[in-house]
Amino acid sequence: MALAPFFVRLLPGLAVAEHFRAPCVPLDVATPYQSTWSCFDNLTDGSPQHWTGDSLDWVGLVRVGSTVYRWLGRPVMDLPAAQQTAVDIRPTLTRYHFQVGSVQLTVDFMTPSFDHDKVLVVASCPITTVNFTITGTDDPVEVYFDMSATTATKSDDQEAGGMALILGRVWPYSACVDQAIRLGTVEQHLVGQTSDRSDWGYRYLATDSTSETFISSATLARSAFVHRNYSKLQETFRERARFFGCLNMNVSTSTSNRFYLMFDEVISQRYFGRDLMPLWHRNGRAIRALEAAHQWAEQRRRDAEDFDQRLLAELAQAAGPRYAQLGALVYRQAGVMGSTSTAWNEKTGEAWPFMKEISSDGDVSTVDVIFPAFPLFLHVAPEFFRKLLVPLSAGREGLRSGAGLDVKYNLSWAPHHLGTWPVCDLKSEQQEQMPVEESGNMLIMIAALAQKQGSGSTAWLKSYWPVLVTWADFLVASLPDPGKQLCTDDFEGPNPHNINLAPLVSMKT
Repeated sequence: MALAPFFVRLLPGLAVAEHFRAPCVPLDVATPYQSTWSCFDNLTDGSPQHWTGDSLDWVGLVRVGSTVYRWLGRPVMDLPAAQQTAVDIRPTLTRYHFQVGSVQLTVDFMTPSFDHDKVLVVASCPITTVNFTITGTDDPVEVYFDMSATTATKSDDQEAGGMALILGRVWPYSACVDQAIRLGTVEQHLVGQTSDRSDWGYRYLATDSTSETFISSATLARSAFVHRNYSKLQETFRERARFFGCLNMNVSTSTSNRFYLMFDEVISQRYFGRDLMPLWHRNGRAIRALEAAHQWAEQRRRDAEDFDQRLLAELAQAAGPRYAQLGALVYRQAGVMGSTSTAWNEKTGEAWPFMKEISSDGDVSTVDVIFPAFPLFLHVAPEFFRKLLVPLSAGREGLRSGAGLDVKYNLSWAPHHLGTWPVCDLKSEQQEQMPVEESGNMLIMIAALAQKQGSGSTAWLKSYWPVLVTWADFLVASLPDPGKQLCTDDFEGPNPHNINLAPLVSMKT
């Protein structure tokens, strides 16, 4: 991987963050399972990868005139790479700029995850739109894309099965996606394992009527596009395959073309024996969600760009353009996008977001992982953040009825986490105990949230008051020295007189 910095641009009107090199560039980042990045200076330097570092073989080609170039992924078929001229990283969008022969190609990876406190069911729907625009020619330009079936599996050697879906118009939408492909593991182990890549669920790729979708081998599909010979490709369609994608997307200066990426988790979380479906399922399953994304694509794109403009301007005003660029990356990875999944608790009639401890041991809603992220949550989506804290408090005696479950948690301090993603089943005695730190973290976050929302929006605190008093009493009892216990630096083991814990207990004096 090359280490030379490249030029990253912010939105028009903002100062430029020169020589900023993102360690990895977000592409399809919507949930912990649906999280794909390019960790190269150029999109054509190598294959994208899951956040775990596992390579995912994605390839993109483009035909300009009689020449075919590669705009995405590793080298294939000795095709020349498009010249990448810049990349813009924004809170909801990554935009690549290419010079391809005599034309300029722009590719957007947009996941419109914003306004969680206004339209959470839409903001939490895991759909990424990949949009193409060109300038410099009036002739049609053809675009191709494929991805490995490993995008929808736990490991590279698992067998994936798929089907092509020919879609009609779905009332009441006037626009529709006409073709979609669904792929998933042949053996669906529904919530049957805990891992960083899913062993169940389905990856969707959808396009409109101007494109064609396929399930085939990568070699045949790429060759068919390059040589414009699709007869063999159609003959190779089969139920079980290793690659799928779309081709023949005709883009001109007067139109743009797009396709949609989505991963349906089917079950978002298993919370102490109760399976919670993804929140967006309430508005219909994947096909309906894709139809809605297509209908509202332009509006959501405009709204996303407005959101990006506002957030980047706020961050730049606070600490400059480099801080704004870092903030865009944080929003995509650790904020309300790549690290969270929002479930629906049918018993309580509430949306319950959960946060995954990424790049560690995969815990669900780890309090000392939420804590460093909470300033961003508090700024962009305080009500969403309040919902994120609810499952962590639902096990206390006074909240069992509110949780809709008999969750046994009887300790005097706040929990460390709920389980291992996506199964919340941790008993009190199984907790990795960080009593002072997690209790202090929870009280600080809840106090900040109450202050942010104002006195008129804190009625929810009433039912939680017994829990908060219990945690506060524990902190007071821990004075003046918290004693020997774990903190977030748990790799060091328990230690006495921890100066990171002392300020938390001293706050109660």
